[in-house]
Amino acid sequence: MRNTIWKLGLILSLVTALACSKKDEGQPAPAPGAPGAAAATPTPGAAATPTAPGTEEGPATPGTETPGTETPGTTAEPPKPAAQVLVEFPALENPPEAGPVYFIVNRTGVVKVDDGKFVALQAPEKNFKELVLGGDGKVYAAGYRAIYRVEGEALVKVPGSKDVDHLVVGADGQIWTVSFRHITHFDGAGWTTEEKSVLGADVTLLKGVALDGNNRPWIVSANAVHVRDGETWKTEDLSGLGKDKFFFDGVMPGPEGAMYAVAGEDLLKWKDGKWELLALADEGEFLGSGAKVALGAGGRLCVAFNLGALGCLLPDGRRVRKDWKEEGAGNMLKGLALDGAGRVWIASEAGLEVLVPGGASTKWAPGTIPEAPGDIEDIVALGGGPVLPAVGEQRTGTVHGTITTKTGQPIAGKKMEICASPATMFQETPCTGAPFVATATTTDQGEFTFENVPIGSYGFSIEMDGKWSVSFMEDCCERMQPGQVYEAGSFELD
Repeated sequence: MRNTIWKLGLILSLVTALACSKKDEGQPAPAPGAPGAAAATPTPGAAATPTAPGTEEGPATPGTETPGTETPGTTAEPPKPAAQVLVEFPALENPPEAGPVYFIVNRTGVVKVDDGKFVALQAPEKNFKELVLGGDGKVYAAGYRAIYRVEGEALVKVPGSKDVDHLVVGADGQIWTVSFRHITHFDGAGWTTEEKSVLGADVTLLKGVALDGNNRPWIVSANAVHVRDGETWKTEDLSGLGKDKFFFDGVMPGPEGAMYAVAGEDLLKWKDGKWELLALADEGEFLGSGAKVALGAGGRLCVAFNLGALGCLLPDGRRVRKDWKEEGAGNMLKGLALDGAGRVWIASEAGLEVLVPGGASTKWAPGTIPEAPGDIEDIVALGGGPVLPAVGEQRTGTVHGTITTKTGQPIAGKKMEICASPATMFQETPCTGAPFVATATTTDQGEFTFENVPIGSYGFSIEMDGKWSVSFMEDCCERMQPGQVYEAGSFELD
């Protein structure tokens, strides 16, 4: 079966959209010097001595860059430099003892960071939606088949659990979950299920669940906040906050009995029965949805927005902001955690980054963590966080594929790009501003080849008659092996 490119008219650069499924993927072979290849210049990370939490003395020293070899008809954009001074938090007094960090790797599993090492956990499945730190001090993962609990270096299924979207675990081990249709509760003895309609007839998506200091479950649906009192669910009155409608992304408990609900650039705070609206963006500024929210030691709260901004609120009311997209580190922030040493852990298209109080950072670009060949999508930190592992050499390979018409005729002489998330709304090209970009021109046989591609998750774009088509499915090239060719398959242009 061949891939088919679907065209869809969009705004700006007459974008077309390509939905692709792979053919004959991931077959390694010796890397050839193929015509039409783009030799992109990777930025290998520096091998650094592991450092204890809170004792980092500055950014990791960049490694030596390996120049790419240009081939006629192709060009490659160098990777963007990582910013070093990012978020300046005041130092914490009496930080907690060191603890591990866990994160989800898309289509791979869960990885543990501890004692200067990355360790892939043994798990019954490879795809997970969410990681949470339970009130019982244990880490739980929401899989696509069940809920799992971290035990040592393995994930163990919670008996009786099923597929859920979001979950929270209390100090007594009770579990509340939400999914597309249901609310479920484990009381220590068994599971009970309610339809989401108990929250209201007009309730649609359920976006998050949390427990307050009195063990009451709170749920945010797409446009409302709900709390359970005894056996009854009630919807909170937000009419006094000056907005007709909110679009919620998540909910979490805060210090001193407070609850926080994230709605785009807005942060709603509930305490002692009263709601307060806190703005994380300047007036008129659009940051996107609050993709991830995290609470750290000392009452520090941060929200990672899907358009590439980090907004934090300090206990004294000050706001701390950082835009990644302005520094070429990728637009999509996918994971966020605050450890007890005051460090901020961020996962984006540009890899994993740990920001230290005072502004320095340590960064693992795609391809530098063998245990994490795909996107890092969720992060949980325990205690003061771990000693950081050394930044390893960037592992790269070659990506090869073919573009044809529906009748099987090769499409020759067309410009292509590869990057983490080709955009459907852009001003130059779909990959402009991405952390890693390479370009190639298809050969007379319709073949494309990209060399020196860091192992990671990528999509493609192709320019046809002044219009760009982009792939929505980021399933290349996590299974690529260092120094070998990854067969991305054949694509049909509709």
